[in-house]
Amino acid sequence: MTATRYFGRWFGVDGQLGIGFHGNTGTSTAPANLGVNSLFAGGGPRLAYRNSSHIEPWVHLVVGLQHYRFTQTASGVLGDNSALGGAAGGGVDFRLARHLAIRLEADVLGSRFFSTNQRHFQAVTGLVFNF
Repeated sequence: MTATRYFGRWFGVDGQLGIGFHGNTGTSTAPANLGVNSLFAGGGPRLAYRNSSHIEPWVHLVVGLQHYRFTQTASGVLGDNSALGGAAGGGVDFRLARHLAIRLEADVLGSRFFSTNQRHFQAVTGLVFNF
């Protein structure tokens, strides 16, 4: 979930909260196939080309806390872990009505756990409610 407050026509501040992402470590851990839950909370700047058309492109940078909780521990190493994380990317909102749009977004995600950098990509679609 993302909330954005604009200060003027093009500059805004994002607040982002991602709750309940679930995955599996596969064979990359010992023991293998650990379940993992993730939480991200962060904020940062957003630049948007806001105009009277139905298309609004934008870019953003979000930095915050990334927290992982593993369903089992591997010799006490995994368990609960938190680190600095973030996302950088952009997207476009296609306005359907005055207060409703469809969003297409792509981001590069990054974090650093266990002295190792993690980088991933995400593609997001959703509804945007403007107030």
